[in-house]
This record gives sequence, structure tokens and C-alpha cells, in this order.
Amino acid sequence: ASRRVHCTRPKAMAAAAAEAAGAAARRANPRLSANPWCEPWWYGAPEAARAHYYTEAHVAFRDKVRAFVDDKVIPFVDEWDEAGDVPESLRREAYAAGIYGATWPAEHGGTPPPGFDAFHDLIWVDELARCGAGGVLWSVFFSFGISLPPVLAQGSQRLKEMCARPVISGEKVMSLAVSEPWAGSDVAGLRTTAELTPCGKYYKVNGEKKWITSGIKASFFTTAVRTAGAGIGGVSLLLITADTPGVSVRRMKTQGWWASNTAYVTFDDAMVPVENLIGKENEGFKYVMHNFNHERFVLAASTNRYSRVCLEEAINWARRRKTFGRAHIEHQVIRHKL
Repeated sequence: ASRRVHCTRPKAMAAAAAEAAGAAARRANPRLSANPWCEPWWYGAPEAARAHYYTEAHVAFRDKVRAFVDDKVIPFVDEWDEAGDVPESLRREAYAAGIYGATWPAEHGGTPPPGFDAFHDLIWVDELARCGAGGVLWSVFFSFGISLPPVLAQGSQRLKEMCARPVISGEKVMSLAVSEPWAGSDVAGLRTTAELTPCGKYYKVNGEKKWITSGIKASFFTTAVRTAGAGIGGVSLLLITADTPGVSVRRMKTQGWWASNTAYVTFDDAMVPVENLIGKENEGFKYVMHNFNHERFVLAASTNRYSRVCLEEAINWARRRKTFGRAHIEHQVIRHKL
């Protein structure tokens, strides 16, 4: 046992030294939290301690996104949540700052940082989630991240030109319309139908979609429909514009995410051109499943940051709040909880 302790001691000492250096660097940067565990481990760490995952380019990108969130989002999130909406100008302002289009290809109007990789994507999600308001995040920044990828991956050039650039630039809003009153994650159980008309030029769409984030503001819906029999083999994806006759949208009152513009969308004999089919007919299920992978990544990364925000708030409050003549954080029972 003593030999094992002796062997691991240098590594432990090196890790402690790196953490101490990182904590000192975080204290020196007013935009970083000096509280323990409230920032990712590599924030403030010297370059040598960041392994090969995070470079100076990642640090610069993090600082850029953090400054935007600190100055343009966090001061207003409570007001926006209470109002149940976010100013349209925020999307365009974020695009001009190189934030809104940062995770999208330049060929479609994106503004990715040099050497963009999955770690930039992680930083982007993590830093935006610092605002702590899921409705604002999904309404403005994340919603088109789950609705546009199927078009870019499987859609025709015509569909890409129709929606990619205006959505990435923040001029228009796009939503994913999969969930229904009776089928959420159970995509194979959806009931919205798309029947090919006798002339072969249109799909006649009928059905309902529920909990559609950003649906109130959306110009485009990436919509899962049933084009054949039951099960996964009968699902297709259509790009449906909000101004299509037969498409109606109404606001849903939600328990949280007040600024998410969540909608209930109804299709009543909506005639959608066959050219709006995304990919191949009856192969939409696998497109949706593939699309869910990145959505789950976003959910994991953002909720991890929400946890840090909660801890940050708790520590700061424990330092301010006083009982029995001293700050909460000086009481052992509070320190144990933290």
C-alpha cells in the first residue's frame, strides 16, 4: 500500500499544482468564477495542463462567447422569461458577433472559428447555457440546431438554398416538428400523415404536433410524417413552410421555458410540394435518430453547465446570507452540503 501511495504521489501533487494554478488564473480573470467546481477543469489551467484537447484557439473562442453572454444575454434573461419572448434583434446581433453562426459551415453562411472541432461545439453550448434560462437558449440558439441538420445532411440543393442561409444568419426561425400528443420520443408511433396526391405533385399533410420549440416564430418546420404503413419503415421528413395553407400554430402555456415560444402545430390538408421531401421517402426514421445524437450532446452539455450555475448561485448566496452572527458558508453543515 505504501508503495502505491508513493507511486501516485507525484501525479497527485502535479494535479494539485495544476488546479492551484488554474484557480489563481480564474481569480485573475473577472469573467471566470473563482468558486470551486463552478467552471470546467481546464478553465484557467496553463496550456501544458490542458492536454491536447484545448488549445489557445479554444480559449479565445470561450472568451468571445462568454463576453457576449455576459453582456448581451444574462442581464436580460429574467425580463425575457417573464415576457415570454426574446427580442428578434438578439439573433441578428449574435450573428454579427460571430456567435450565432459559429457552429455552421461557411458555405451556408456560418461563421466557424478557425480549426472548428467538437470541442468548440462543446464550449459554445456550455457558455451559452451559463444564462441558466432554457427557454431563451432553445428559442434563440438551440432550436435550429435540431431542425436544420437533416436538411443540410439529406436535403436537396433547393431546400438548402431555401432555408439554410436565412436561418443561420438569424433572419428566419426554424423548428423541428416531431413530437405529437401521442408520440414524443416514440417516433415510430407518430400519426401525422402525408398522402401523395393523384397528380403526384404534392403531399397532403394532416395531423398535429405538440411541444414544438420556437414554433410560434418559425418560418420552416422540419416535419416527421407517415408516408406508409405503421412502424419505422413508414416515416419521412418534409420541409413545410409556416405560410402553407392548412398550417396553423397556437402558443402553448408551459410550466417552465416561458420564452421558448413553444407551439401546438396543426396540419389540415396542407399541400406540400413533393420537392420538399428531405432525403428519401420512408427513410425519415433513421434521419431523425441520427439527428437526436447531437441533440442529446447539447442536452448533456447544457445541463452540466446548469448544475454549475446552481452551485455558483448557492455558494455566492451562502457567502452573503448571515445567520447566528456569521455567514452561512462558515457553518459546517452548509459546507458539507456544498
